[in-house]
Amino acid sequence: MSNRVNNYYYLTPSNVRTSGDVNYVPTSSGIPDLSVLGGGVICKDLRVKGNVIGNIVGTVFGSSVNSTVTKHWVVSTNKTIEYTGGFYLFGSSHNDFSPSINFGPTNGAHGAHLFIVTGDVPIDEVTIRVSGVSITDAGARNETDVQDIIINAGTNINTYQETSKKWLGILNIETVSGTPINCNYGLSKYHDNANTDFIVNDIECLWVSDSSDVNSDIDLLHHKDTDWTFNLGDVPTPPPPVVSRSTDYGTYNSQYVGDGAWKHIDINQLINGSQSEGILWRVTSGSTGIGNLSFRSLNVETTLTLQ
Repeated sequence: MSNRVNNYYYLTPSNVRTSGDVNYVPTSSGIPDLSVLGGGVICKDLRVKGNVIGNIVGTVFGSSVNSTVTKHWVVSTNKTIEYTGGFYLFGSSHNDFSPSINFGPTNGAHGAHLFIVTGDVPIDEVTIRVSGVSITDAGARNETDVQDIIINAGTNINTYQETSKKWLGILNIETVSGTPINCNYGLSKYHDNANTDFIVNDIECLWVSDSSDVNSDIDLLHHKDTDWTFNLGDVPTPPPPVVSRSTDYGTYNSQYVGDGAWKHIDINQLINGSQSEGILWRVTSGSTGIGNLSFRSLNVETTLTLQ
């Protein structure tokens, strides 16, 4: 056999049936190179002789991959709105960034995109400049970075745009050219599965509550640049949920002290993670008192098929 590379192995269908010999998978930058493979199964940390075959992480069909992975997120909250798998941090109102404003917590470790949602139709091209400390996915920090958001003349109201860069700490936001327009704004972080496309298949939520809550809810959100709504003097409205517990359960959505569960299968929602899309969970606590945990613990399980 050739040398093992990053603990990945390739089994042909016949080998899977017989627990026979194992062929090793070549890798590129630590990722299995699937272009050379035929049909089979990708496994990690597999032991064959005298041991149980385990940890199957994907199936290969020709040169395409349809790997199924399960993501877990946990949250505990008595906030009105909490997020897991990502978050939105909204500015408290609209602004035209003329004069400039500062936004974000001091030394905040948010590592998120700055976004705007337009509230006016610009009469000319508008440039909104974002400056501050940026951070790349590879961990490279730039203490004095800048990125411009360009809004073309005639752009529709409710248009969402975000910086490709992610930011830390306090940001400065300023309209540097064009006629200023009102915008909602904020920071966005979402699960894009390392900038790859995937399909959301199934979700399952299990929780324990310390207090009754007749107005709580759990939503799976599809982060994308469409279906946003600008709100004057308020925060923007994100795209509507892909699935929602309150929609499924209707009048049976009241949450009481103790355990609860919600499951929804066959969602089949494509997420273009390679094009700045992703998913996140919005958890709403409705009628809890201070110190009472509507969700003492909430485990969110999401099954994805990689594209």
